[in-house]
Amino acid sequence: MTRAALALACALALGACAKPAPAPGHRVGCRCTYLTDFDDTATVDVQVCARDGRPVLDEARACAGQAAHNHVERCECAAPGDPCDARASDACSAR
Repeated sequence: MTRAALALACALALGACAKPAPAPGHRVGCRCTYLTDFDDTATVDVQVCARDGRPVLDEARACAGQAAHNHVERCECAAPGDPCDARASDACSAR
């Protein structure tokens, strides 16, 4: 194999492992209510990176459901804020 062919093969192999392109979104703060195991209403505050073009409330409910481990009844969200990457590991955080 020539050096040029070897260099091309290495470049193609490394390109296949490249990081995926970021998914554009905007950071949004939400407060969600859910039912506890004792049927009491509780709240959880979440920060989500809502992907552009997707419903913010759906993203917030999914994020809150991970934190609450119960049925999320509803969420209220603030206006979208700073840009973010919806594929990032911190796209959903709860407090």
